[in-house]
Amino acid sequence: MQPEEPKLYDIYGVEYEPWFLQLWFIYTVIGAVLLLTGYLVYRWYSKRKKPDIPYTAQILNQLDSLQKSDWSDHKQFYIQLTSLLKEYFQHRYDKQFGGTTDSECLVVLQTDKFIPEWISSRFEALIEGVMFVKFANAQAVQERMQKDLESVRIIIQNTQIK
Repeated sequence: MQPEEPKLYDIYGVEYEPWFLQLWFIYTVIGAVLLLTGYLVYRWYSKRKKPDIPYTAQILNQLDSLQKSDWSDHKQFYIQLTSLLKEYFQHRYDKQFGGTTDSECLVVLQTDKFIPEWISSRFEALIEGVMFVKFANAQAVQERMQKDLESVRIIIQNTQIK
């Protein structure tokens, strides 16, 4: 009997895949990209929200200084009060209130579906206070001004981003 000849195997069926085309590497890259994207979105979102709290505190400080000021000029008091509130609305809701009258501002507040209805009703009561000042006596005016100042403070405190 003759010894058996060694068999030769064909190696053409074996394929080589580079490491960067293997599934484990592709899944790792996809996971890393998703994690990085999520982190960047989180940082952008958190930076976008943070400036509102110091800005709100700044507006509240301006309201405090308005409360401590001399209230003898009723017209100037209401001009400052409504301009502070419009400035806050412009910053908070990204609407243009800068060069608008009080009635135009009220129309924007009433027609915008993202601004709560109670805000527009309080603002409407505030601008009615201007008319009240023209025809009331000094004692009633002081009470009305205090009430309007507190109303603006409530609006700002309840709408700030926490």
